[in-house]
Amino acid sequence: MISYARPNQTLINHLTGVAARAESFAGEFKNADWGRWLGMLHDLGKYNPDWQQYLAHNCDFDIGENAEDIGNLHPNHSAAGAIYATEKAKKV
Repeated sequence: MISYARPNQTLINHLTGVAARAESFAGEFKNADWGRWLGMLHDLGKYNPDWQQYLAHNCDFDIGENAEDIGNLHPNHSAAGAIYATEKAKKV
């Protein structure tokens, strides 16, 4: 299944686009790698099936035959990247 950031944009295209912009910005202060990494993580939680169901329901967007109505509850999509980054940082 393809994951989406919004109805007209795949999640991977969104993440790589944000990562490129963050890399460019962070490169100005010699931290391009950090910018790219954090850009890729910022919406990691949108891979969660609950987010994809939310998008389908609230944007009248077809994500396939497995779509369910989860109502207007906005799933948390920002914590996943922060949790991942925190766990990785502990190992550095």
